[in-house]
Formats: sequence, C-alpha cells, structure tokens
Amino acid sequence: MKNKIIYGILIFFLIISDFVYINAFISGGFIANDTGGGGYILLFIIINIVSLIVGFTKINKQKSIALILIILSLPTLILAVWMYTHGNDFNPSVNRMIKANLANARAQIQYNFDSNNSYSNACEDKIVAELLNKINEIEVKTKCFSDNDSFVLAAELKKKPKKDDRYYGYDYFCVDSAGSTESITTSRYQSIVNADTFCFEENNLIKEKQIPVGDTKYNTDQSELNSNSITYQNHGFTIELPKGFIPKEEQLTTGPIIRISMPVGSLGYVTDSSFWEKSTISSYTYVKDQKIGETTFKVYTYSGATFYWFKKGNVGYEFGGTNTVGLENLIKTFKFTGWVQN
Repeated sequence: MKNKIIYGILIFFLIISDFVYINAFISGGFIANDTGGGGYILLFIIINIVSLIVGFTKINKQKSIALILIILSLPTLILAVWMYTHGNDFNPSVNRMIKANLANARAQIQYNFDSNNSYSNACEDKIVAELLNKINEIEVKTKCFSDNDSFVLAAELKKKPKKDDRYYGYDYFCVDSAGSTESITTSRYQSIVNADTFCFEENNLIKEKQIPVGDTKYNTDQSELNSNSITYQNHGFTIELPKGFIPKEEQLTTGPIIRISMPVGSLGYVTDSSFWEKSTISSYTYVKDQKIGETTFKVYTYSGATFYWFKKGNVGYEFGGTNTVGLENLIKTFKFTGWVQN
C-alpha cells in the first residue's frame, strides 16, 4: 500500500511536469533562470531523476509501473535539463526585461535632468547603475554615455531575432536623449562611442541644429535649420526633418493609428480622433494648451512621457516622447495642410 502511494505521487508530479514543460516549449513562455525560474526547473529535474531511478529498479518486479515512470520522466528530464542550461536564451521575457530596464533608466535620467538641468554623471546615478547591472547579470553587452546635454544607453538582446522576424539583424536595443527607443544593428551599436553618438545617426543632426525653446530669433534659426533639413509631407501635414532621415510607418493593431518614426520621439497619425480621445487620451493627464510654431496643441503626460495632441475634424496628430525640448523644437515646424480636393 505504501509503495502504491509513492508511485501515485511520482506519477502525479510527472504528469504535472510534462504538462508544464510541453506548454512552455510550445509557447516559449517559461520563466527564465535569472528571474527565479531556475529553482523550479531544478526541482522538476530532481523529481524526474528520482522517478527514473525508481522505474529502472522496478523494471523486473512491477513492469507496468516501471514503464509508466520511465516513459513520463525520461523526455521531461531531457527537456528540463536543456531549459535549465538555456533558460535565458529560450525565454522572450528576458528581452522585455532588458528593454524595460533601459526605458526605466532613461526615465530616471530625465527625472534628474529636470532637477539639475544636466545629463552629466547620468550613468553613475545609483538607480541607473542598478538597472544596468541587472542587464549585465545575464551576460550581455551594455553601454552608457552622458555629457552635459545628451546621453545614450544601449544593450545587447539575449534572444536574437530570427530570420523570419522583421527585426532580424537588430540584435541591440537603444534609448537616448533625442527620444529614440529602438532596436539597432550590431554595426550601429559598435559606432556608439560617446554621448554624442545617438541610437540613430540622423539624431546627431538634431543636437547640432536645435532651435532653443522660447528663442525670439525664431525666423533666423528656422532658416538655419532648413539648410540642413527636408520638408516631409504626408497625411495632411508637413514637417521639417533632418536630411537623410527616413520616417518609418507602421499601422498599429491597437486602434485607428499609424505610428510614424521621428528623429525625436514618434508621431501618431490618428484616422478617428473621437475614438482615440475616448480610448487612449482619456487615460492621460491634461497639462495645458500650448501654441508651438503655428499650431496649438493640447499637452498631456502619461507614464513619464509627454504627449502633444492636435486634431482637425476627425483626424488627429499625437507627438510623444520623454525629450520635451527636442519634441517641441521638432513640433515648431509642424503645419496642418489638409488634402488637395479633386
């Protein structure tokens, strides 16, 4: 009777572990070793080893029970050992942790800048250092550079995009004071050598040709900027962008919005402004109405970022990011033009 209870318990745990590992292998969602999942994996490995030993020792006396134990434990043991040694590579949540830590580090740096009006020693900040150390613990490369008026942070992704992924070849993630939050290539990562080399090379033009906020010599500065910029026209608006910068458009599945990459932050072109205001903007915190250039925007904050919203009829334009200085310099050149009527 005692042996039957022991066998029953072992078979029960083996069935549970089989279910857990098969589901994890299919979904790719098992907890990574660095987040504490390694302890659970090790426990299942021990249970499977014990079950396998019991199965082989009882093969001659209780063949049916022994075969059940062996069949249930052997494949799970192999998979468990593999996942224990490759857990961080296997689990996509590790990449999410890397990206989240970089984003949180940028938010902390920006918070310090609001108090000190300088990015100097940003990488030495205690919270920033702790966030980067968490990334370093999983044995990937990281970089952090800062000076008085700019910073850049980048890290290698643990799980590399596959060939059928649209981000194939973009094995690093980068954030900077120009508002970038993007995956970058190995060559771009290697070219980041100081605080003035941003995530994207085009962003360097923003630092060189920024129009100071509140500048009374706006027209003079505007002419100087135009000599190094092109007029981008699409979706009923125009905006001045650095020469060589090519905006990327992506139709989001979360709503009627096309996300357009900008040299600072990003721009959302919304085709149903009423829906967007109810579903998304309603969760923002309203700050003020602000005229920037020729356009008056409603300014909101949400989760450490600032958003500038302008709508015309049933279409709207949402600029967003953490670098408010860079965003407002860019938005100064925004003009709503509408569409040519046939």
